[in-house]
Amino acid sequence: MAASAFASPGGASGRFSIGQVIGMLREEFPTLRPSKLHFLESQGLISPSRTEAGYRKYSRDDVTRLQFILRAQRDWRWQLSMIADHIDKHGCEDGQVTSIAAHRAPVRLSAAELRSRAQLDDSLLEELFSYGFLDPQAAFYGQAELDLALAARKLADEGLHPRHLTLVRTAVGRHAHLVHSVSLPHEMRRAPEAKEQAKQMTQELAESLITIYSALLRDEVSKS
Repeated sequence: MAASAFASPGGASGRFSIGQVIGMLREEFPTLRPSKLHFLESQGLISPSRTEAGYRKYSRDDVTRLQFILRAQRDWRWQLSMIADHIDKHGCEDGQVTSIAAHRAPVRLSAAELRSRAQLDDSLLEELFSYGFLDPQAAFYGQAELDLALAARKLADEGLHPRHLTLVRTAVGRHAHLVHSVSLPHEMRRAPEAKEQAKQMTQELAESLITIYSALLRDEVSKS
């Protein structure tokens, strides 16, 4: 991280308020909001200390870690679980972000390459297309589609094929509509940064829903 990122008034103690952190990173991440930091904290990605009054205070290491996370999401479209795994294994010291590609480069696959990488047979790939899990007209497939295909193959190996998961696909559509209904008013604002803020809000809401779904599913499975 550039040294100037820490040149913020009030930061002499090495502890920064949430407003100071956002100000320090505003040039690189102009749409960063407190809700994003709160969300990353809820996911265990950052852990600011608290004052006796309960206010968050971020250390220099917290800010370095936060910049790494935001760059990994923006530049490489990494999922939070992937970011957490990378930090556990490699840390996020200065210079690590620029070497992310060496660990996992962006994925751009044709349908044939996706089929090969995920070890899908023709019938399973066709089911993924037919039931709306993958877009057959896509110009290429990225990491998200590869992760989906790998998970689909694992489920299919145990007898759960895409045709058995149509309720999941339908629920995703309903939840996406719900998320967009919340962010739509922000998209319609005339401020230049409104659309980018709405996009970030949509991503944060979707991640929150994924967290809730995962927690509920794990809880239900553990009861059986």
